Amino acid sequence: RWTEAMKGTINVKSTVGLGSTFTLTVPAPITQREETLKPDPAIELDNQRGRVLLVDDSATNRLMFQAFLKETNFELTTAVNGNEGLKTGLSEEFDVIFMDINMPDMNGDEVARRLISKGVETPIVAYTAWVSPQDIEQIDESGFAATLPKPADKDAILKQISVLMPKAA
Repeated sequence: RWTEAMKGTINVKSTVGLGSTFTLTVPAPITQREETLKPDPAIELDNQRGRVLLVDDSATNRLMFQAFLKETNFELTTAVNGNEGLKTGLSEEFDVIFMDINMPDMNGDEVARRLISKGVETPIVAYTAWVSPQDIEQIDESGFAATLPKPADKDAILKQISVLMPKAA
């Protein structure tokens, strides 16, 4: 249905014992892209420094955050699951926490609720692909300061940090 609604086609080629290849074709406009990407002027990180915690079971997302924060004044700590994130969030001080929602051992909603119930006042950002209206409602009820949809680019992540990070004196 989605393919038809987008005026596209879907084809399949199968060979017994070898597998199948699916091809999805949808028309898309050709756009012009700027030669160089310019940083968002609204992001002011020059004098900001602090500690960021990323709780995400995806190694790719953890590596991406490391690359994005590499040339900033932010120290990144990562946790690979909800239990580790809860332990780290309770035992160390952070300025901003990014929390994946869908993790296998303890979901991000539960981690955020527990951190908040234990008195952690650090702003927690729901970093998630779950962005339906029902998901956002549940995220809001869990006490998150903001929601950042996945995948996010460097500017979106840095802008979120800029907005939530305590300003330097």
